[in-house]
Amino acid sequence: MKKVLIDTDILSMFFRNNQSVHNHFQEYLKEYEKINICIITYYEIISGLKHRDARKQLDTFLDFTKGITLFPLTRHSAQLWQYLRSA
Repeated sequence: MKKVLIDTDILSMFFRNNQSVHNHFQEYLKEYEKINICIITYYEIISGLKHRDARKQLDTFLDFTKGITLFPLTRHSAQLWQYLRSA
């Protein structure tokens, strides 16, 4: 299994308790320490939850992010994508 960068759609399915996504996360975490997301995904989730005033879900998401790797968006983001793709 390769390292991956989780996108907003997959993360949303995770928080909607999609069993297939949960199973994949569990398998992934057996091999790697943390889930990886980028700052764009973080922003999309946070802004969506704030827009809906979903405070409990926002708290759950913020707790979740304490145990992940959050990648910033930089000039070197393309290199990060390449690294994750080749790892």
